[in-house]
Amino acid sequence: MNNIKRIALIPSFQPDDHLLPLVLELNECGFSIVVVDDGSGETYEHIFKALPNYVTVLSYKDNHGKGYALKYGIKYIKENVLEEHTIVTLDSDGQHKVKDAIRVCEESEKNKDTLVLGSRTFDKTCPRKSRFGNFMARMNFFLFTGKKVKDTQTGLRAWNNKLTDKVLSAKGDRYEYEMNVLLNCTRDDIEILE
Repeated sequence: MNNIKRIALIPSFQPDDHLLPLVLELNECGFSIVVVDDGSGETYEHIFKALPNYVTVLSYKDNHGKGYALKYGIKYIKENVLEEHTIVTLDSDGQHKVKDAIRVCEESEKNKDTLVLGSRTFDKTCPRKSRFGNFMARMNFFLFTGKKVKDTQTGLRAWNNKLTDKVLSAKGDRYEYEMNVLLNCTRDDIEILE
């Protein structure tokens, strides 16, 4: 039986109706949940207020970007969760399934010195622009590091709390932050598992 606490961290900017079902299912599967409202504004307040009281909602007035929201949530978790834990990040738009969050957590718990990525499949049903963007990011990452990562842009990631300081040390407040986390891990010989 796994005794490691699992925390789902969801950065959210102007969420739609996918957020509530996501947190309900995460709770049913035993996750603690932290949602960061990345300055969504008054129009979206009702969505965050509708979240159950077991969800920790962190918010600030102005939009700062996904990287900032992630770091804001990670710092909160670091300061408030003392026992060993696994953090898994998910996007609020419903593209990540809870069963996949569980899978990356399980891999992280078996490989505590590893950053675990949930990789998406970029087949012909995926828009050409998305496939091309992922291809370019993947190739640039390989050329820069010599390491192959299938999906450098995935928002589904898990790690043991012992890697939290490394994840927090990455620069950037927007989407570049997630790439910088991968670059830091590669630089410091932290394995990336997909």
